[in-house]
Amino acid sequence: MSERLDVVELLALARETLQKDLAPALPPNARYTAALVANALAIATRELLDHSADDLSVADAREELPEFGDDLELITAIRAGALDEISPWRTAALRYAAALVRRRLAVTNPPTRGTE
Repeated sequence: MSERLDVVELLALARETLQKDLAPALPPNARYTAALVANALAIATRELLDHSADDLSVADAREELPEFGDDLELITAIRAGALDEISPWRTAALRYAAALVRRRLAVTNPPTRGTE
């Protein structure tokens, strides 16, 4: 069993214990805070899971933008209006942005996956 899986299991166990054993015993005003902590544990767990397909999608989309050395150059070009006109760069930049958003949603809001 890998160390990463052990951490994922530990976080899942902590979340389950919080939700099933601890939160019900808390006063109503503290249950909301417990729910926030449980949600943070779920996000941390998903962050540790394998997202290699999403990561490949992001990397593939980024490779379509070799004109921009790094994301800061790309952001600067976008802010300067360099991608306002329809062009292959603009299409590639939109594809890259969409891949980044999908990757982030896989962690922060998984129910939105597959609805794009």
